[in-house]
Amino acid sequence: MNKFLVPKLVAGTPAGLTLIGVVLLFLVVSGLVPSGVEGVAFSQPLFAPPVNLGPKINTASHDFDPFLTFDGKKLFFVSLRDNGLHLWFAEWTDTGWTNPRKLGPQINAGANGKWSPSVSPDGQKLYYVDDSRQGFFWDIWVSTWDSSFNDWGTPVNLGPPVNTTGAERSAHLGPDGRHLYFDSDGSGRCGIYVSEWNGTNWLVPTHIPAASCAVDAYPTITADGRWFFFDRYVTGSKKNVFVSVRTDSGWGAPINLLPQIGDSSWTPFIVPSGDSLFFNSNRGVGGFGGSDLWISRSLQRGDLNMDGELTAADVVLELNKVFLGEPYPAPEAVGDMNCDSGFTPADAVLLLQVVYLNVPPEC
Repeated sequence: MNKFLVPKLVAGTPAGLTLIGVVLLFLVVSGLVPSGVEGVAFSQPLFAPPVNLGPKINTASHDFDPFLTFDGKKLFFVSLRDNGLHLWFAEWTDTGWTNPRKLGPQINAGANGKWSPSVSPDGQKLYYVDDSRQGFFWDIWVSTWDSSFNDWGTPVNLGPPVNTTGAERSAHLGPDGRHLYFDSDGSGRCGIYVSEWNGTNWLVPTHIPAASCAVDAYPTITADGRWFFFDRYVTGSKKNVFVSVRTDSGWGAPINLLPQIGDSSWTPFIVPSGDSLFFNSNRGVGGFGGSDLWISRSLQRGDLNMDGELTAADVVLELNKVFLGEPYPAPEAVGDMNCDSGFTPADAVLLLQVVYLNVPPEC
């Protein structure tokens, strides 16, 4: 039996619970409405507290710049563990991550730094940034998988119009494999850009207005194109991860994710579904010495029993929380439906309306 009873509301309606809320609540507990909805499009992404990827991935040195392949099986990243900025990868198994392996000499040649790995959806192309190779400085390169050699082939410079005589950095291939995101300061550029593959060539990059000049880098985007993440200098050399949400009117003002994933966080990578956000941080607590790789799981606002959908069960949990002070069964669940950092009858009404009237969420 649910702890929250309809007569308590009808006899003395608490402030903030409107007539529509009372009616909806009656329909919910009477079983006269559908069971719920899935995939409500909230405008602001919400993430659980970050979890360190552990001692196999992280070391006492610096580990950063992650990219998870589209099949979710390989994690590429940059590490200083062998006294050089080189590209490494680990594979996911039933028992967790394997010990990371360093990419071969075709990629990790010389003492120069390698940055920002990303792999095409078919697993055949590796894009990355090299800060000094064959006389080119801070350019984006691509290597093709050589099945006869069972390794990555000799990299090729992307050349113009992507690369310039300036610096192209923090490149990430988008989820469709046809859009390349990066930051650049060459040929009059300043900020984050995207180039589209037309089947033959990479086209002239266009500027993304969601990001700012000179302070934003490491762009990464969800497959639906709604959430655009990047890192930004906030004070001195300190960075935080930001997200801009795309609507019909364009990109929204960037939101600092510091309250969700913490301070001093950078080099983000969002998986195509938006379910997981990888990033690195040197926050110290819970880490292994240098900057570590962390992961934060996406939460659905209002999914209070964490079953992946919004149902009458969530509504009852919200009502019990708001009016009876009962805790949610999952500590990380979020029932603040209007993003005012409080729990009021208005939150219960909003959840009722989202689930049963298809009223768009407020945040």
